[in-house]
Amino acid sequence: MNPKESTDGGQNNATWGDNTRTNGTNDSNSTQFDNSNENSNSPTGGSDDYSPTHSEKTWLIVAVGVGALLASVPLTHYMNKFGPRILFAAAGFLSAIATALIPTAARLGLPYFLVVRAFQGVGYAACMPMVGGVTAKWATLKQHAIFVSVLTLFMQIAPTISMPISGELCESSFGWTSVYYVHAVYSFILFTLFALFYRNSPKNHPCVGETELDELADGKSDSEVTDETHENVPYGSIFKTMAIWAVWVASIGNFCSYNLITLFSPTYLHKVMGYPVVKTGLSAALPPICQMLMKITAGATSDKISHCSEKVKVRVYNSVAFFGFALFICLLALTPQSHPTLALVLLTAATTLLGINTGGYYKSATLVSRRYSQAVMGIDSTVICTTMLIVPLIVEVITDTDTVGEWAIVFFIIAGIMIVTNLFFVVFARASPASWAKEEDSSSND
Repeated sequence: MNPKESTDGGQNNATWGDNTRTNGTNDSNSTQFDNSNENSNSPTGGSDDYSPTHSEKTWLIVAVGVGALLASVPLTHYMNKFGPRILFAAAGFLSAIATALIPTAARLGLPYFLVVRAFQGVGYAACMPMVGGVTAKWATLKQHAIFVSVLTLFMQIAPTISMPISGELCESSFGWTSVYYVHAVYSFILFTLFALFYRNSPKNHPCVGETELDELADGKSDSEVTDETHENVPYGSIFKTMAIWAVWVASIGNFCSYNLITLFSPTYLHKVMGYPVVKTGLSAALPPICQMLMKITAGATSDKISHCSEKVKVRVYNSVAFFGFALFICLLALTPQSHPTLALVLLTAATTLLGINTGGYYKSATLVSRRYSQAVMGIDSTVICTTMLIVPLIVEVITDTDTVGEWAIVFFIIAGIMIVTNLFFVVFARASPASWAKEEDSSSND
């Protein structure tokens, strides 16, 4: 079936490419599928159209998480050993190549498709170690929240760009395959620019002068600013630190909600609330845009507020983000199918409030681990990858027929996870460097 030949005029067609989004280290590691044809056949050789079953769609999403999970530990290890510049670029190029191969893999069959999707996940596994490493090296101690906010914007910018473009391309004469070729091309461009301009240490960047180096070094040890690698990471001590476990537990809640919104909000808006395909892409891009603005605001205010301790700030910011998301997602669960606009408003409100977490557990992670932020965030990447496996399976098991009641159960489950994980974080959160991250010239923020 061709996208333009579906029985409903292309708005609810059976080709798998409708409502597709690619989102990796830039925008190429996860895909949403339109669930219009649950009984369509698996791909056969020589066909350009692919209509996966409900179960196949789930496994195609899970495959990215599997690839990211398998790659996260070795990537983190070698980024600590050799520095992130080359490895992050290589992971990005691999993800871009895998993205370009998706149309071919889809024609060859599901096993090939799953393998290529797993390779896309490698790029995603490199993201969080990069966020931790860049913040530790390139941010002053008073700029951690805003740095984390900006560096994690890829999670909002990607769907904001990809969803509308993908929807338009799927409905165009170019077809769904063009979605992947376009994303592959600009991923290659972006990672090439990264490899050309990034340096593992500020002291080795030709555009960084002595004045900037002195500002970056304020309150830090020499190794935090100048060392490009950390081969002797104290993993034993890291795993014994409850403040770090608080970060990882909070990450479970954050990325359960993030994966629910980014992977499945187009399906929910289209299948449950009745938004047409093209409008779904535009509507699904609204929550990430609002969250992007909130992340920047939260990061800036968290760094500027000085009348309370950093420990209080990370607890308050995280609680507002997590409890706020839980509240609005519960209200969304109670929204009837006859109120699609209200559903979009609630979905946007929940997603927006979640952006406040950059002043919460994200900031806590970098303040506690300091020069070992890359290692800690690398382990966090493993946690994130695990949620990429869990959330699709929850949705697969519960939303067999995509009814309002089924999705309400999913929303209540995620809300419960958010509440429990935030309570754990609030109890054990800290904002001063752990003993294994301290050196004589380190300062306390509690």
